[in-house]
Amino acid sequence: MKTGSKSKVKVSPNNIGRVVELLSVKVDDRCADQFAKLEEALYLGRLDEAEQLIKELPKDGLSSKAIAVRALLVGDYKYQRGQYGEAETEFQAARYLFISPYAADSFGEARTWLGSSLVARRRNDFQQAIDLARKALEITGAHPRKEKFTCLNAIALFNLGGLLELQGDLKGAEESLSAAVKTLRDVEGLRYYALALNSLSLVQIYRGKYKAAISTLKATEELAQSETILDEVLWLRYNNALALMRLKKYQEARAALTELLDVVRKSANDPREPLILQLLGEIAFEQKNFGDAMSNIDTSLELASSWGNDYLLCEGLVLKGRLLAKRNQHNAQNYLQRAYQIASSMNDGRHQAEAALLLASIISLSNPDKAMQYLSTGSSLVKFHPDIRLIEMQRQVEKELKGANIIVDENQFLIRTSNLPTWRDAKHAVEMFLLRAALNQTDHSVTKSAKLLKVSKATVTEKRKEYHL
Repeated sequence: MKTGSKSKVKVSPNNIGRVVELLSVKVDDRCADQFAKLEEALYLGRLDEAEQLIKELPKDGLSSKAIAVRALLVGDYKYQRGQYGEAETEFQAARYLFISPYAADSFGEARTWLGSSLVARRRNDFQQAIDLARKALEITGAHPRKEKFTCLNAIALFNLGGLLELQGDLKGAEESLSAAVKTLRDVEGLRYYALALNSLSLVQIYRGKYKAAISTLKATEELAQSETILDEVLWLRYNNALALMRLKKYQEARAALTELLDVVRKSANDPREPLILQLLGEIAFEQKNFGDAMSNIDTSLELASSWGNDYLLCEGLVLKGRLLAKRNQHNAQNYLQRAYQIASSMNDGRHQAEAALLLASIISLSNPDKAMQYLSTGSSLVKFHPDIRLIEMQRQVEKELKGANIIVDENQFLIRTSNLPTWRDAKHAVEMFLLRAALNQTDHSVTKSAKLLKVSKATVTEKRKEYHL
């Protein structure tokens, strides 16, 4: 499927009414119009408006079907407010009625299963969330010719794709999200279409399929004029820049990020601003502009810290530690240890894995036992966050730790005679030790390092690349 192909989505406010109509449970009742207004408010995330509409709903004299719909919508409202226990109670009450002969409605039942799946996801019970999403899919899949069921099926697939990604099944996630994108494009599900594109492009980036991600994100050109989903479109533009950077198209990525930064700075405390600054910092580093790289990253850390956003702070700390480690600067370990602690405290497996692997690499020769502990932690987390970058990092660290019987610190190189390394491992360790010392003494000058070690500049350049120094 070519997700970048011409879409049927018509970007206009009319899409809102269209999607609300598709997702609504039909009810012939005196409050049908109120239900429709409430559905639209919930779809747009206007929770204060939704709260007022709920208060205005009649509580007496309603049919069983109307009572079920009311419970379903109140559950959706409670979910969006973060009141997950109350939301689940409402979803269960609605489901009981939708299954009963008094208000039988398979579409409504499917919506309650999907709502319960979302609640389970928020409670970090991912397997239960997957099982509940599949219950919704069983119902919607049984009505392939009915557009309402097709639309809800796509939203359930979108939810399932996100859950599979959280469980580390990126292949299954991509398949589920691709199917969701295709259907949502065809039924004009504007907001969900943008969200599904966002999730699909991220999964493709994690899998190292950067060109596929860019192809997926071409659909954002059709969404760019929509004010109703501006937030989703900005995330899509960010993902596009991330994919370009991973492809090492630094000029294109920097131009896209600079333009995006101007947009997000018009809003207060936009979480994209630190992330954009971090990518700009990484690009500057790759283009040998270390000063600009650190300036951008430090600004992102200041913003994240002032906002109290631990996720953004952790992202910046890991990046700064990684870039400092590439320059063999000793303070890299401090940033990574702080990132590791923060990530661990908030159950952020992706950042904890990267910090652990980087720490293992840094101390692989000086403290091999501790490095092995970090590697073990990082490897166990990578199983659930199989980003291609983390997988490659894990392999590199495993390779480095094969020489863990060689002990190196800043000024001395020791070999444990009780556990002799191979000739090859010892040779590589000596070369790395000498080259790192020479680079540190010459402020990373290739010419001066070559002169100090009495080898050619080509040798220094080659070995520096080989040992990631």
